[in-house]
Amino acid sequence: MSDLAIIILAAGKGTRMHSSKPKVLQPLAGRPWILHLIENAKLLNPQTIYMIVSPDNHAALELALSGFDCKFIEQTQTLGTAHAVLTSLTTHQC
Repeated sequence: MSDLAIIILAAGKGTRMHSSKPKVLQPLAGRPWILHLIENAKLLNPQTIYMIVSPDNHAALELALSGFDCKFIEQTQTLGTAHAVLTSLTTHQC
């Protein structure tokens, strides 16, 4: 196992997709696209995979990803990409 930590930004609402599902749970090839992303991230043999989630999609993502070893970090204010990365760095010292 390496010292690599992967941060997946999954707090997006997906409002432009006109769907009630969180953006990362939208289907791609018959499965939520976040599953494809995690499976490919695991090929890098990371020490940890952190997933930044919003309070609105935290429960749905935890349920969808229950078989995967991800650590969830809740971004209480969705203030963009840089804020999501900062949240992960200050919360879990990635």
